[in-house]
Formats: sequence, structure tokens, C-alpha cells
Amino acid sequence: MNEREISLVSEWNTFVNNENFSLIEKCLKLAQILEYP
Repeated sequence: MNEREISLVSEWNTFVNNENFSLIEKCLKLAQILEYP
């Protein structure tokens, strides 16, 4: 994994662990991360 991927994974983990976001919002966030690397 390169640094960019590691930062995306850590950002995603932070987002997933945030209870303020619904499952749909989490899926949209993941799609956004994957679409714009």
C-alpha cells in the first residue's frame, strides 16, 4: 500500500466509526473515495 491508500483507509475507518453517519452515507463516502483516488 502506498501513502495515499493508507490515508484513504484511515479516513474511511474514522468515517465508519462515526455514529452520526447512516449506512447509506458511508456507502456514498466509500464510492467517492474509490472513484477519485
